[in-house]
Amino acid sequence: YKMIIAPCLQNFDNDKPLEFINYVKEGNSDKSILLLHGWGANIDLFRGIINHLSDKYTVYALDMPGFGKTAEPKTAWSVDDYVDFVIKFIEKMKISKLSLLGHSFGGRVIIKLANRSNLKFELDKLVLVDSAGILPKNNSILFSLR
Repeated sequence: YKMIIAPCLQNFDNDKPLEFINYVKEGNSDKSILLLHGWGANIDLFRGIINHLSDKYTVYALDMPGFGKTAEPKTAWSVDDYVDFVIKFIEKMKISKLSLLGHSFGGRVIIKLANRSNLKFELDKLVLVDSAGILPKNNSILFSLR
């Protein structure tokens, strides 16, 4: 796949400007999917998945701010800042309907994003892989509560 290092689209984020964003767009379908990596990872995590899905989807993957080749934010970001960033990316790419796949921290971003109201796009499917923000099922805790 070909990585795109785009100068941060003009006025991409006036409140928290970034110098540039690294993302991938592969495939050409009316069905779109955005892949979000975990903390400390980058687009390379998804190389095999991008190759596999690009036959049936337009696949987007981006390096989150401060990871991979995307610029580091000038100040520390909260999870909500990353959610805002992903929403703005989706809107700038003019994606009207998409599925989201998130690993670890990327899944946490998806959970928070899916709970936002008034999104300008439709969410089709959500795939969470070892996502942060989801408590693991632990039978010993369940038994101690009974």
